Amino acid sequence: MRIMTSRPVTALVFLSLAACGGGGGSGGDSGGGNGLGTVFNYAPSFADTPTVTVSQAIDGAGATGIALQHDPFSGELRFQNIRVRRSADDTTIYLSINGGAEIELEGGPPIYSDGRLIFSFGIFETDDAQSISSSGQVAGLTGFQSGFVGVETPVANLPSGTTTYRGSYSGSANSLESLNGDALLGQIALDVAFGTGDVSGTMAFGLTPVATIEGSVSGNGTIGNLILDDAYEYSGTVPIIGKTFGHDADTLAGVFGSNTVINTTTQEQTLFEGTFDTERQPAP
Repeated sequence: MRIMTSRPVTALVFLSLAACGGGGGSGGDSGGGNGLGTVFNYAPSFADTPTVTVSQAIDGAGATGIALQHDPFSGELRFQNIRVRRSADDTTIYLSINGGAEIELEGGPPIYSDGRLIFSFGIFETDDAQSISSSGQVAGLTGFQSGFVGVETPVANLPSGTTTYRGSYSGSANSLESLNGDALLGQIALDVAFGTGDVSGTMAFGLTPVATIEGSVSGNGTIGNLILDDAYEYSGTVPIIGKTFGHDADTLAGVFGSNTVINTTTQEQTLFEGTFDTERQPAP
């Protein structure tokens, strides 16, 4: 597992999970089903004051957010709400999925780089890990891709009008039928009308539009779809979910993913997934 702050002070942490652990049970939801955001027992960590930071949250009750899980055995994609906290000695990360029981992940010491705090963690092939796996908990970690955690924006603090967010996305498009694959990297823009609940936007690669975004406000975040055109040589509809972070919703970040996208050149079914990270733009 790798956890790093995308900014040294603001309320956002990028999370990338590469946990092994396999077999045993169907504990992927760990206490809450989640097709496109229907979650039970999940309690967000809120930015109740303007000065609260990600480090404070992770060292306390935990930072919360969204992650994408691809089960390599069933092929199912799950959007999971997660909580992450770390031990006082920086050697253990505790992960809760959809409000479920914490899973303990051992790992190495923290590494600092360019003002950012980077952690490396993973599930190790030990008797302890196998015993957890047999209870169905480590199965919930299998296939985690990436996501974001931080201190989320209270709903009462969301802007009242339409807010524009701009930033970047990254990910991959990998064939489920061969070794073909492409890296995804570009720009994303979202217009979020918190008052009416409408969300629209675009994704681009350089100057070329590659997808439009249609969705709605959901709680303190957004839920919708990417509608791909052929600019990326991929066609399909891809669910996208985001959360606002920070006291004043300064950041909107999240994940997107679908395993039913078609490569229009090869006609192969493709796993199309990634993350996006945007910042609130000043009002015109």
